[in-house]
Amino acid sequence: MNQEGELLGKISLIGTENDNLPMWSIIRYCDEFCTNYNKIMIIRKICELMQQGASDNDFFVATRSEELFPGDNNGLSFSYDSDKFLMLATKNNNPEEFWRIIKDYIRPVVFYTGGSSPVKLVDFTDDSAVKITNLSYNSPPILDIQGTVNGLLDVANAGNRREMEEELHISTLIGDALVNTEKLARASQVVNDPRTPSGVKNYANNLLEELTRKQEKLNLKLDVRITRIDIRC
Repeated sequence: MNQEGELLGKISLIGTENDNLPMWSIIRYCDEFCTNYNKIMIIRKICELMQQGASDNDFFVATRSEELFPGDNNGLSFSYDSDKFLMLATKNNNPEEFWRIIKDYIRPVVFYTGGSSPVKLVDFTDDSAVKITNLSYNSPPILDIQGTVNGLLDVANAGNRREMEEELHISTLIGDALVNTEKLARASQVVNDPRTPSGVKNYANNLLEELTRKQEKLNLKLDVRITRIDIRC
């Protein structure tokens, strides 16, 4: 589900020089980066849509993950079926299970049903889907990753202890390519917007904090730094 105003683009990351870094470490980093990106984008979009007037009953999470190798049917592994999904606010008032599935499932699928037809909030066929477009294993490791720029920055900067320095670094990399800096709002800013309902805000913040802690460990292990940001015009 591509939302109007999303900034699409690509970032380049470079890790620390380490001749003894095994390939499985790089593969694990790429896998976790993509997983955490997708979950953070789900959080962002739920909050953004609720700020625009969506209700709890407009969101359903699938009770199984997206397939590792999605089948046919236009590349989608399954379509919307309310009997196989869990609503954000059920009759039993149990949103905990909704958010638990997003947290625990490797490839959670959330549908928004408030429009003309149900759509996935994050779909691997969208232009905003995360993709590793280049990977250099040689020391230091270099990765090019495309998707929604603010989502990519959320993951790449998770746990950054040089926040002010990194913000200036990012501003320099972007230069004049960005007209409206509000489009680069961090996930935490989106979640904590006053228009986000308090219940959703609490669950979203808890999950966002957990994802950030997980990604922080990986970012520190690889000691990644953003070296380039390309905005797709």
